[in-house]
Amino acid sequence: MSEEMIRYDGEESEDVLYAKYEKLLFQKAEVKKEALHWEMEYNREFGDELLLVFKEKIECIRLKKTIGYCQMFINRGEQINTDVMNEYIQTAMLEYTKRLHKLIEEVDMAKGGTEIGRSSVRKIKQIYRCLAKKIHPDICPLTMRNEELSDLWMDLTEAYETNNLDWMEEIEAMINNILEGYDLEGIDYEVPDIGGRIEKLTAEIVKITNSEPYIYSELLIDKEQVEAKHKALKKELEEYRTYNNSLQEMLDKLMGSGGGGFVWQMN
Repeated sequence: MSEEMIRYDGEESEDVLYAKYEKLLFQKAEVKKEALHWEMEYNREFGDELLLVFKEKIECIRLKKTIGYCQMFINRGEQINTDVMNEYIQTAMLEYTKRLHKLIEEVDMAKGGTEIGRSSVRKIKQIYRCLAKKIHPDICPLTMRNEELSDLWMDLTEAYETNNLDWMEEIEAMINNILEGYDLEGIDYEVPDIGGRIEKLTAEIVKITNSEPYIYSELLIDKEQVEAKHKALKKELEEYRTYNNSLQEMLDKLMGSGGGGFVWQMN
C-alpha cells in the first residue's frame, strides 16, 4: 500500500477520527483499484493458458456428467434419447459456460488495456479525491437522497478503477453542476459509530491486500515465479487433456458401437 495503515485507538477527538475515517475511505478505494490492476496484469500474462486449462476442465466435467447420465440409463436397461441427454447436459453445464464467458471477457479486457501516463494517473487521483470529499455516500448523506448524484458516484467509482480520465472529467462537470444548487457547508452529517467504521475499514483493507488478486503482484514482479506459473499451467493442461481422452474412451464404450453419434455444443 502506498499509505501507512491507519488504526483506531479509541482516544482521538471527533475531528481526528473523521479525518482518519475519510483517509481510510480513500485507502480502500486505492487498494481496490490496485487489486484490479494486478488482476488485469495477471490475465494479460497468463490469460491464454488459463482459458485453455479451464476449457479442458469443463470438458472433463461435461464428459463425467454425460457418463453418469448414460450409466444411469444403462443400469435401468432403458434406451438413451440423445436429444434429451444433450439438453440435460447443457443445462447442467450452464454455470460453467457462464464462468468461461466471464473469463474470456476478462482476458480480452486485459489484452485491450492501455497504459496511461503518470500525469494522467495524478489527475485521475486528484479528481477522485476532490469529488469523494464532496459526495462519497459514507460522508455525504445528500448522495443517497439524490438519485442522479448516486448514479454519478457509481460512474465515478468505475471510471476511477478503470483509469478513464475523459469519463472522469465528464462526471466531474456533471457533479459540480448538480452541487451548485446545494449548500454543502450547511449539511451537517455525523458519522454514526465512527470508531467501529474505522476498525471495519481497516480490516477490509487488510483483507484486500492479503488476498487475490492484490497478492498477484508478488508473483508478477518475480520472473522465476512467472516462469514457474507458466510451467505449472502447461502441466495442468496436459493432465486435463490426458484425463479427457480417458473419459472419452469410457463414454464411447458406454454408448456402444454406433451409439455415440451425438453432438453437444457450448453456446
